[in-house]
Amino acid sequence: MSDLSAETITPPQRPDETTPAMAIEQILREHYGLTGHAQPIDGEPNAYVIDNGHMRYRLDIRDADSAAELALEAKILRHLARQADAPDAPEPVFTQDGLDVVTSAGENGEVARLITLHDGTRRPENHTLNAEDMADIGRLAGEMAKSLADFDEPGLERSVDTDLRHAGPVVLRLLSGVSDHAVRDPIAKVLVTALRQVQPLGPMLRIQPVQHDLTLDRMTGRLTEEGNWRAEGITDVGGVVRGWLVASLAVTCADLIARGNDDPFAILPAVRAFHDNHPLTQPELQALWPLIVARACVLAAQAEHDAIANASIEKDGSTVAASADHVGQKVFAVATGVHPALMEAAILDATDFENDTPTILAGEICRLLPEIDLDQIRLVDLGIDSPLLIDGNWTDPEIDWRLLARVSWETHMGATRYGEYRLSRSIGNDGTEADNFALHIDICVPAGSVVVAPFGGILKEVGQQLVLAGRDATLYLEGLVCPLAEGMALFAEDAIGSVAGAEGSVGGLRIRLCCSAEITPPLFTTPSRAGAWKRLCPSPSQLLGIDIDAPVPKQGEPVRGWRAHVYDGIGRASIDFSGAAGIVGHGHPALAEAAYRQWSLLSGSTVFAPEQRFRAQLLKTLPQGLDVIAAIGSERDMMELAQNLLRSDDRQPGFFDLEEGIAENPVPALRIADERQTGFGRTGHHIWQFEQDGPLPDIVVTASILPGKPLAALVTRSDLGNTLGGSITTGIDAVDYAVAAAALAALRDDDLLENARVVGGHLRAALEPITTKYGIEIHGEGLAIDLVLPESGAETMARALRKRGFVMPDIEDPRQLTLRPPLCLERGNAESFAQALSAILSENAPPEEKPNENIGVVDREGKDGSDPLSDEVTLTI
Repeated sequence: MSDLSAETITPPQRPDETTPAMAIEQILREHYGLTGHAQPIDGEPNAYVIDNGHMRYRLDIRDADSAAELALEAKILRHLARQADAPDAPEPVFTQDGLDVVTSAGENGEVARLITLHDGTRRPENHTLNAEDMADIGRLAGEMAKSLADFDEPGLERSVDTDLRHAGPVVLRLLSGVSDHAVRDPIAKVLVTALRQVQPLGPMLRIQPVQHDLTLDRMTGRLTEEGNWRAEGITDVGGVVRGWLVASLAVTCADLIARGNDDPFAILPAVRAFHDNHPLTQPELQALWPLIVARACVLAAQAEHDAIANASIEKDGSTVAASADHVGQKVFAVATGVHPALMEAAILDATDFENDTPTILAGEICRLLPEIDLDQIRLVDLGIDSPLLIDGNWTDPEIDWRLLARVSWETHMGATRYGEYRLSRSIGNDGTEADNFALHIDICVPAGSVVVAPFGGILKEVGQQLVLAGRDATLYLEGLVCPLAEGMALFAEDAIGSVAGAEGSVGGLRIRLCCSAEITPPLFTTPSRAGAWKRLCPSPSQLLGIDIDAPVPKQGEPVRGWRAHVYDGIGRASIDFSGAAGIVGHGHPALAEAAYRQWSLLSGSTVFAPEQRFRAQLLKTLPQGLDVIAAIGSERDMMELAQNLLRSDDRQPGFFDLEEGIAENPVPALRIADERQTGFGRTGHHIWQFEQDGPLPDIVVTASILPGKPLAALVTRSDLGNTLGGSITTGIDAVDYAVAAAALAALRDDDLLENARVVGGHLRAALEPITTKYGIEIHGEGLAIDLVLPESGAETMARALRKRGFVMPDIEDPRQLTLRPPLCLERGNAESFAQALSAILSENAPPEEKPNENIGVVDREGKDGSDPLSDEVTLTI
């Protein structure tokens, strides 16, 4: 509640420094006519939650100088109550005399204020904020700013240290007692740089009433079924004065950085949501990041000041609690760990401001390679769904260059594409983003081709790169022979050099642009940062005179599968635990070859040989006695057919058993083995679960063998199979049979049964300590595991796992999570799943109950008719 200044630093409270119980009793009884239970609010001296059994209130007791501030806050709260789109907020409670503030609340002239409390909860400490949470927080901050825009009352012009217009003096004051230059100077230098960036924008920044310290500690919300924390209200309106509108968002964003995962880009959903509710101008958005940095400097300076203050108290022999979660160092480190130009670009991109960098050089450039026939340049597709990338060839570290050389063979000219998400850089990044978005191009042209300056600038040499630093952009070139001296000034069309390589050969030239002279751009960036870097590093197309950009892919839509993974158009990977990958996984080269070969022959369903090969392969996996594949179709059709067969059996109509046990009837019954979840080696011990469970069944129903295709089978004895009178083959053609036969062969050739045993055991071992802790049962073995929850919640858990990069099946039982990864699952995949599940359960677990010794009790009524506020009632601190 207090401002951040050296004069107002309050040491942590000792037990004897709080308001006596009798004073609280007297305020409630005499001024409000209330009684109730009083509980101190941690970290806020002389602030209490009052519960009278019907309503909950907040009682603040302040010194006499705070009366005007509390009265102003009451007016603000009533203003918010009249705004349709304002966030939920407390309402001031009138005294029995119709006043907002009690002006005689104590012997020393203290004042008191009572406001209502809502049912919302603070963000749980163990809850990690995701993009949806960030957006909700930004939305609430935008609603708050919008609701205050037309508020006008005396007192809004007062100065508070949280107003970032005063960041300079506040930081200097806080650092005045810090003698260590290694600590003090970096904070001061960063602040000066940030304020210089804001200074020219200052006259264009709107001023209105804003809450200058709207942090998560002042917000309430609720946990949703999806596991998000939805911010819905505010706890109070302390710190509302006139100031820069965008500065209020900067304070909120700095707080989000403090509670985040060290990624400054994580605040972008909050920025976007604020902007959607209360649009900011371009100058305001350009000032946002420097103001966040300024706020980081304030917090870092506060942390250093408090460290000295607490050290002084401890030296006196007093016991003092640790400073309240000093996060200043973290915010300062994150805020200074990224270039401000990149963050400005990211903020403008997140708010959809038009990107003018691609045309920044329009009308001022000439062609980089004037001797090249542009029509002869062929582009190579290295994207996620490229047909050139097959059978795992993308794991070759030189594959991009190899494919570029291949497409360049005929014309000796080829190029990669700018803005392409490369598959070769997307593999093997479970749970993390890959640096796979290309900010450059590689172009193959005849060696000796002349390269000229597309615009005027100064020539520099940085490592293996030649750099042409122009007025509006910097050009980076690799693969040139340059006879010029470093530091030479060039005009447009002046020759820089020639493409390196022997005469008659093809040379490679790497090209990238950047619109900021202070940044050396990377070759690749992550999908989440691609929008920002595209603003800083425009496409080299304008230098070449042809469109060399990759098409924009769709995010979130799967375009490729490989083993246990599926990839969307930008290379974001998910691990498939849904069963949709089949038994051998996605993209298996033997399956692809079988499909291609059969397509090149015939694909019609009348082709006999592929079906026979599949039937022979399947029967090889089964023991003697099960010698007829009676029907082929979907899993559901096969199970229905098996039950019809049971009902037609004269020996025991209507009775059968699955793998759980035998029907309790002395008359022999037909036995069905339902292998839809356990067959084809999923358990890791046998190809079929019934081989481990007991006697040979009469009927076996298999799972669908192919990813996404209904190709299950019903296998039985010959005498039973003859009674079916035909088979179900709807939608199954020769290609399906050929691929299914190849899958059965791969099951054997790739030793997937052993892999299921080893990795399945590793998965179970990783899950057991987690499931034991949270009362979850593990059923099954190998890679056929079910997690049975103590209560409903499987759908919520599945949604949370999907957000963390796992493909999960549809939930049929609200207490059961079914795990059916392909048998090629790797140990690292299993560990990633266990870690994700642990994090989800930890975030959603209720906090451990701890005895609260700081709870005061004020009885509402005396059971025996005595005075409920007698001297026997005490407030224990």
